[in-house]
Amino acid sequence: MLGAVNLKIMINRDGNEYLTMYPKLRRWINQCVACQREGYKPEMPDDIYPGIAARNLRRYFDPMEVDKDGLCEQCRISTESLCG
Repeated sequence: MLGAVNLKIMINRDGNEYLTMYPKLRRWINQCVACQREGYKPEMPDDIYPGIAARNLRRYFDPMEVDKDGLCEQCRISTESLCG
């Protein structure tokens, strides 16, 4: 039985393979400049041509917002606690 971490690694690898096949969909992916984690943009529409693209991105990635500096919430919080 796969652990949760191993399953997440497999899903992320599948997501990156999917983006390699459909590079235009990368416009709907955010990547944190600090940790390099990727997630889909929360404002992504429910349907993206060709029909199931949005569903597949949601299956492979978690939603992730980045701030104006390109940091995910977790890295922003960590940076704020380090800088005071």
